Amino acid sequence: RLQGDWSSDVCSSDLLNFQLAKVLADSLIYEYAVTDARISQMSNDLSLVNAAIESINSTRLKGKTEEAIVLCQKKETAATDSFYRAHFYYLEAYLLAADPKPPVKQISEKLTQAIELSGKKHQLALEMRSYLRMEKQKNAAGAIEDATLVVNNDPRNPEVYIFRARIYELDNDLAGALVDYSNAIANKTRSEEHTSELQSPCNLVCRLLLEKK
Repeated sequence: RLQGDWSSDVCSSDLLNFQLAKVLADSLIYEYAVTDARISQMSNDLSLVNAAIESINSTRLKGKTEEAIVLCQKKETAATDSFYRAHFYYLEAYLLAADPKPPVKQISEKLTQAIELSGKKHQLALEMRSYLRMEKQKNAAGAIEDATLVVNNDPRNPEVYIFRARIYELDNDLAGALVDYSNAIANKTRSEEHTSELQSPCNLVCRLLLEKK
């Protein structure tokens, strides 16, 4: 990425997130007997979204990029949930970025639509636009603004600080990069301590008892 590959991986991480959301929704329905209609609707919607993402990715891997873009556009129109629509705009931006001469303006517009539709929460779209602004549009302030949104959306995740540190590095702001690398280390340490505490024998027994109540 830092050498000019500013596009991010198309579906792998988000596909896993949507699949995990489907597993959790189904678990609530079938294992915990939750009858809330919203959960059932979410499960159905996630099935459709996952199938659409898999279809787009499969088409892309066959080298049919233009066909995959058309699939994205159809899903952008059909999706009723704003976050699902946001993700299809993001996927279209990624596919456009694969062009040897990527249409930067069009990609930026698609990413902006994804970001706005998601309430500025779509992390991959924010990351991609941050790199786009830095490397293609020479807009360092905009790139750092997007990177800061990435951090603010998930402040306990060490990876987001590493991401912003790399943007600072591209802007030759080594002081800013150093602060974020330090934040990443601190958050990773806290995360490991918290995980260790949760996995202690005493806490495991307490959690087991609570689950059985």
